Amino acid sequence: MNNSSEVIISIDAGTSIIKTVAFDLEGKLLASTTRTNDYSILEHGCVIQDMDKTWDKTIQCLRDLLEIIDHKNIIAFSVTGQGDGTWLIDNDGKSTHPALLWLDSRSSNIVNKLRKDPNDVERYNINMTGLMSCHQGPQLIWFKENNKEILQRSVKALHCKDWIYYNLTGEIVTDPSEAIVSYGDLEKRCYSDEVIEILGLTSQKYLLPEISNGLYESHPLKKEISKDFNVKIGTPVILGYIDGICTQVGAGMSKNDKENCFSIVGSTGGHGIIRKSLNEVKLNSQRTGFCTVYPEGFKIVQTQSHMSATLNIDWLFQIASDLFDRNGINVDKNEFLKDIDQHILEIPPSNIIFHPFISSAGERGPFINSDARASFVGLNSQHGYFDLMRSVFEGLAMAAKHCFLSIGSMGSTVILSGGVSKNESFCKIYSTALNKKVKPAFYSEAGAAGAAMIAAVNLGVFSDLKSCSQKWIQDNHISVYKPDPDFRGYYDKLYENYLESLKRVEPLWGKIK
Repeated sequence: MNNSSEVIISIDAGTSIIKTVAFDLEGKLLASTTRTNDYSILEHGCVIQDMDKTWDKTIQCLRDLLEIIDHKNIIAFSVTGQGDGTWLIDNDGKSTHPALLWLDSRSSNIVNKLRKDPNDVERYNINMTGLMSCHQGPQLIWFKENNKEILQRSVKALHCKDWIYYNLTGEIVTDPSEAIVSYGDLEKRCYSDEVIEILGLTSQKYLLPEISNGLYESHPLKKEISKDFNVKIGTPVILGYIDGICTQVGAGMSKNDKENCFSIVGSTGGHGIIRKSLNEVKLNSQRTGFCTVYPEGFKIVQTQSHMSATLNIDWLFQIASDLFDRNGINVDKNEFLKDIDQHILEIPPSNIIFHPFISSAGERGPFINSDARASFVGLNSQHGYFDLMRSVFEGLAMAAKHCFLSIGSMGSTVILSGGVSKNESFCKIYSTALNKKVKPAFYSEAGAAGAAMIAAVNLGVFSDLKSCSQKWIQDNHISVYKPDPDFRGYYDKLYENYLESLKRVEPLWGKIK
């Protein structure tokens, strides 16, 4: 089977962008296509996405890719996508309500109430993930308390990638990582009746799909889609893990997880380490963070994830873009950020503190507070736009450090994935602020690569993810950023001030919400 002309098509259905990427069995990225996908921000913390449009955009994206790739060479499809959220379907497989995204915070009061319940300590000890409004459980409780009719019409509660997988195969399943984060027993690696009972969702357990491990299981592409795409009938479709896990796989964590830790700086930020066993997991008294299974042996991913990462950069870019638009000037975001990169490299730090809590859903790591809001501290009349953007970069580095220290350990090298990993100024700031070497991920589309690597193991091309990583990820030529000793003292002090100002501004959040 190990023929380099054979192709795996990987789908990564993100929050705002859907990507399809073609890889050969040697790991070469052959082609990729993207389609934007909209979501709506409504009152009372509601953030929703049209399920049918998401599927339509996925099909359009696949058609775009199939105009480039020879259909006859396709041997499998793999799927990953944005995590958390609630995608409800009825008995006919139709959506019963727009999808609630991970950004949706309508259940924040429910989460606050549950976290104050003494039973949440037991839930956390079993599940090892802090309860947050982005999770499906609290979102289902919101429906139970506010819109029972929707739940009565629904037969299954999926996540984004599960919805795409269902439309491709007709099979209603979810992956191990998503199932365990939402409702699972991490030690037993299955749904936990006790966790479900503590959440008050025992009578809604029927909504939870069966768990399918994409390392070993697959389902055939629907015949009508096979014929439409002109691919072989029975072509397997593999359900990847949640996007964060697939990104870690695609970033090369299976290649060397002993020395490395990871940072995913995408729409949200995820920072963590792979634990060899359950005994190495370090829980915290605040009951925050994520723990779930890694698709290799009995390894566990321990992550602290802050709600907003590049969303902060997007916000500051959009302010400038809106001003240009008013004067009839169209600004390309990628070119703009390249130009910003050069300016940031040329200016010194400006002693501005930025708290990167730009999401209206607040914050989820390393602390949980749905009222959290972004702020600049230390501005004066000499500061300009580039100083603000630099402080946003620095604020993201401070948030990452806060997350890593709450876990209790880091590797010697941070494998950085996400769009900013190609940004030189960000990597330099990140390395010095964390006092660690930073190595950008080999694949620009690490999530899609990780899903394709899981598919390659499923197909028997490789025996495990480590051997696949060693073949696919040829990253010896990638630049490794090292801490700048001239600025180490500055960033140590900035972090102290970041934490101190965070304590002082926190009491205001609830008052200005």
